[in-house]
Amino acid sequence: MDNKTELTLKKMDEIKDLDFSMDVDISQIILKAEIIKNKKKDMKEFILFLTSTSTIVLLVYCLIMLEGTQRFILYFEILFFTLAPFMIIPAALSSRVREE
Repeated sequence: MDNKTELTLKKMDEIKDLDFSMDVDISQIILKAEIIKNKKKDMKEFILFLTSTSTIVLLVYCLIMLEGTQRFILYFEILFFTLAPFMIIPAALSSRVREE
């Protein structure tokens, strides 16, 4: 029995000598998780932006090819450049509200 306790105490002393550093910075882990989450969100928004813009451009080209007149291009540009500021302002305001 004495022999077993001596061996156990010796092993406990060896374990005590090992240095287990348990310094974990939780704020850094949370910050890294937020960065990863934002990257995924930004990538989704970028892909959505690319698909929507390419769809709009392709639609306009198809309409121009079907219509076949340059008047359509002129009307489209006038309509787009007059309505674009009115569409951009609410989008900018809604994104600003979402950030807050």
